Amino acid sequence: VVQATGGRPGVREYEIADGAVVLDVVDVRRGTAALPDAGTIALFDPIGGPIAVALAEELGDRAVLITQDNIAGNELSRSGDLAPANVRLAQRNVRIEKRTLLRTVRPGAIDVQDRFNGERRTIAVVAVVDCGFRLPTDALPGTVQVGDCVAPRTVLEAVLEARRAARTI
Repeated sequence: VVQATGGRPGVREYEIADGAVVLDVVDVRRGTAALPDAGTIALFDPIGGPIAVALAEELGDRAVLITQDNIAGNELSRSGDLAPANVRLAQRNVRIEKRTLLRTVRPGAIDVQDRFNGERRTIAVVAVVDCGFRLPTDALPGTVQVGDCVAPRTVLEAVLEARRAARTI
């Protein structure tokens, strides 16, 4: 048996108050968690990768992209899409909160903190989508694990690992 169950959400380093709406980006993308139909959606992106940027582009002016970096989608520089992605975000009127850490999610609002000067402020939102790190899942007994259930990785790495596992069967 080959286990390719994917990863699980990483540790959330912010507080979540009762009644707050916090969704995992994987659930949103799978369609198992729906975004509210109206209101501002905060996208928390501690990675700086393409996932939060793509969702922000789709949401347009409903999105507030929160990143600890000096520029949104910092890791997109590897693919050459950093500048074009930021142009697309600007064209879609996405609000970008740079150098910002998410501290608390409450019903109807989030508390954020400037990464460098510690200044705190509140932003009104109806939901938060966590686009953060993922962790491996627990191994099922008697299985060969491949992909993100071993460790979060790229699609190429997961496919290579799955191919190697298939060849041993």
